[in-house]
This record gives sequence, structure tokens and C-alpha cells, in this order.
Amino acid sequence: MRGMLARTAGMLGAFLFACAGVFAQEQPENLRNFINGEIAAGKKEIKVPAGTYRLKSENRQHLVFRNLKGVHIDARGVKLICLDTTRAVTIDKCEDFTLEGLWIDYDPLPFTQGKIVKISDDKTVTEVEIFDGYPDSKEVEITPDKYEIFNPQTRRLRTWDSYSNKINVLSDKRFEVIRPYSNALVRRAIEQVGDHVVTAVRNIKHPIPHAIMLSDCKNVKLKGIKLYAAEGFSYFEENCIATVYEDCLVDRCPPEADIAKREFPRLRGGNADGFHSKYSQNGPVLINCKAMYGGDDCVAISGRYFHCVSGKGNVLRVATFVDKMNFDVGDEVEIFSPRTGALEYSKVKSIAEAEPLTQEEFDSISKTIFPRTVYRTSNLKRERIKVYTVELETAPQKLDPESMICAVNKIGNGFKIIGGAFGNNRSRGMLLRASNGLVKGARIEGARMSGILCAPEIYWYGAGHSRSVRIENCEIIAGMHPAICVYSMSLGNKFSPAGAHRNISIVGNRIRGYYEPLVFLSSIKNLSFSGNKITRDEEPYYEHEFFPWPISPYKFGWEGGDVFKAQCD
Repeated sequence: MRGMLARTAGMLGAFLFACAGVFAQEQPENLRNFINGEIAAGKKEIKVPAGTYRLKSENRQHLVFRNLKGVHIDARGVKLICLDTTRAVTIDKCEDFTLEGLWIDYDPLPFTQGKIVKISDDKTVTEVEIFDGYPDSKEVEITPDKYEIFNPQTRRLRTWDSYSNKINVLSDKRFEVIRPYSNALVRRAIEQVGDHVVTAVRNIKHPIPHAIMLSDCKNVKLKGIKLYAAEGFSYFEENCIATVYEDCLVDRCPPEADIAKREFPRLRGGNADGFHSKYSQNGPVLINCKAMYGGDDCVAISGRYFHCVSGKGNVLRVATFVDKMNFDVGDEVEIFSPRTGALEYSKVKSIAEAEPLTQEEFDSISKTIFPRTVYRTSNLKRERIKVYTVELETAPQKLDPESMICAVNKIGNGFKIIGGAFGNNRSRGMLLRASNGLVKGARIEGARMSGILCAPEIYWYGAGHSRSVRIENCEIIAGMHPAICVYSMSLGNKFSPAGAHRNISIVGNRIRGYYEPLVFLSSIKNLSFSGNKITRDEEPYYEHEFFPWPISPYKFGWEGGDVFKAQCD
């Protein structure tokens, strides 16, 4: 009888526990099942019970929202602890969808952290001891990806990055990093024993990259999302229309909010970009967002260049190497010549699959454009490169062997970045290759490369040029490159003519920095530059040796000063 009463009491307790909407951490599947059940029931307003949920991934994803319309998920008070170093949230083909208030972290983290205990004389071998509380080799695979070294006193980056590293595990808590001496950044490095190190790790094979991924969505809103780690990009959208991020952040987790006790507080937010928008037809809006201490750009908005293999009149043969071509009939396209820096525009009349790339064509682009890009001929199979015939309304005046083409309406035009804080990262604060955009009232501190950069980038096939962009009332503390940089150049390091960028307004900003120039402007027609307060700092933001910017203004007769201008009117 006593056993029956105990069982009855237990069942009643479990029932009341479930009715109260509180899910035990021992039952992490309840979070996924609860949300999916509410969606299956046709509910449009879904309130997720507050609590901490430790969730294993399914198909290398923790939560998936697909083909939803008009659904609002209120996850305020919900902490999602991802137990696999793979994607946290997938949002695919959703429209008028809102996700609000979700707090996301990882256990294990997608990075580990330790200190340097030994350095070889030539700095090619560094031995690292992992701090207590961070993933070690018993539970994760330690990788050389996003390997960074920090000054433990300032908690800022100590050195420039180095790549092509190799990891050797010495014990559960120790590993060594082997870096090629041929890397000039290694030879310039100033790390020392006692410096802190962060590097990426993973606990599953072949993780799906990026913490929150939106694809083929329209009018999605993410509000009040707090993200404290990311396997790749933190927020990544592709082929989306009018995404709004409001009060969303990726940052290193403060100790008082951490899910575990760490020997030292975290040094990193996400492993790569903070907010990355690709192929957006109506650019994203960021309102009071934050992206700090990431492993790459804080914000990146751009499209993709494709290679013009050849052309006859108004008909071009266009090759795609990685991403599928995203042109549609009626799209405006930009044709950019990296050889001369010249631009022209047209519209697409028709598109059709074309004959495969010939060996002669492959050999030609292998010699001209591939050496200047991330692609390497040894990694590409000619037969896998797709080729399309693109008919334009007007024929290009001149088509060089290196000419690139992009869809102008699929590069994030119409973006807005209002308020917010960004920086303390290894690269750019904002990389903006789009038009009809506004950056207003934002604060960017210590982006080691440009604070705000508007420029195409052939190396990554990153398109395009900017028209009608306004940068207003921002505070920018430069790292090691200009605070604001707008330019366009040929592969021969010649500026594109004025008009590559158009209608650029840089007004009422407060700019500080050590290295000059603090503003770098080229190839702009209708430039408005006024009311900006520029102050020179007495000490550089970062302590390590200045690594020359690829585009040195001294090559163009510049004699120094806060602002450099060339080919502007």
C-alpha cells in the first residue's frame, strides 16, 4: 500500500510539473517536442515555458523551423544549451516569422581556451595548457581553426593571425600548435609565455556551420536573441528578404552568466562573423544589435561575383565555381573589370545552361583570375564548374578575361544599421558591399582592420559597389586600418574611376585612431564628407607591430594626414 501511494504521489507530482510548463533538464527532448507540437496544432502564437534546456542535435541541428508563415515564438526566459558543436537554429523558407528572447550557449563550447607554457626559439611551435572549465581532448577534437592569441592583461588580441597551423595533442590538457616559418605573420609575432590562446574545437564530425541560419525567408524578425558562442558565423542569412534583427547580440559571455565555472573568463564570442547577409534582395535591418570579440567580421553584407568566361555582343558565358548562379530575368547586373577597375551595368534578358567549360577556357582563367582568389586550380574539377549563357539588354563595351558579374539587386540593398556596438575583432567592423543603405549611431571599437569598409573583394568573389550609402553620427575607434574606408581598385592597384561608388555621405561622425589615414576614400562620385570630428590617439589600440595595409596611400603620392582621397568628386 505504501508503495502504491508513493507511486501515485510520484505520478501526481510529474503531472503537476508538466502542467506548470516546466521541463526537467533530464528531458531535453521536451523543448523540441513542445515547439513542434504547438506548430503541428496550428498555433500562431507560441509561448515556450521558461527554463534551461540541454538539447542534443538531430541531423546536426538543435531546433528547426521550416515553411512557417505568420508564427511568433516567444522564448523569453528560455535558455538553450546546445550539446553538440553544430547549428543551434535553422529557419528555412519562413515568412512573417518571429523568434523572440532565446538565450543560446554551448556545452561543450565550440572553442577552447588556455595559456602558452612554451614557445620554440623560432616561434613555430607553441605549447598550450587548457584552462579548467574549457573543453579538452577527452571530449572534443582540437582544431587549428580561428587560432588567436590574447594579452591576458588587456584581454585584447596580442598578435596578428597565422594560418596553415597543425595541432598535436600532448595530453588531455595540453596541445602544441605548429605554424610554418614561411608565414610572415609568424615571424612578426610577439606572443610570450603566459599569453592566453583561443582555438576552435568540435565534438561531432562534420558539423553544420553557423549558429543561427536563415535561408530563403521573407520578413523574419529575430528579437532579443542572446548568443554566447557559435561554431561558425553567429547569424547568417542567405537569399532572404527584409530580415530584422532587434536587440540581438553575440558576445563573450560574462562570468556571472556563464553556464560553467571557468578558470578564466571567456575571450571569444563567436568563432567567425557576427551578422552575415548574403544575396539579400532587401537588406537586413539591425537595430541596437551587438557583435563583439568574434573571430572575423562583425557585420558583412554582400553578394557574389561570377566569372565572365567569354562574351560575344550582349551574350556572355558565365561560370560558377562554388555557389549556384543567382541571376533572374530582369535583374540589373554589374560588370566589373578587375584589370581596369571599370564598371558598367545592364539587365538580364535570358538565362540558359551552356556547354561545359572547355580546357582552353579553364586554363585561361587559371592563369588570370584564380591566382588572385581563394580558389585554387588544384581544388577545382573543370567538369564540375557550371556554365550559363546570359543574354543582356546591352552589350558590354569591353569584356576582359578577368571580368566579373553580379546581380545588383541581390547584394543586400536597403540595409540599415541603427545604433548598436561592434568591434574588438580580428577583421572588419562592418563590411558593406551594398547600396541604398544607412549606418547611424553605431559604435565600433577596435576592429583590427577597417571600422567600416565599402569595397568589392575579388579574393572572395565578394560583390559589389555601393550607391547611396550614408554613414552618420557613428563613433569609431580605429584598430590598425582606417576607421572608414570606401574604395575600388584594379588587380594592378589602380583606382577605379570616380563613379564606381556613388552618392556616399559621411556626416557627423566621431573618429579616433593612431595610424593615418583614418579615412580612406576613392572612386566616388557625389561624395559628401562633412561635420566629422577626427582625433589622433597617442598610442595604438593594438600593441603588436603594424602589418602593412595592402593598399598603401604613399604609393599614390599621399603626404600624410587624417583623410586620403583619390578619384573622388
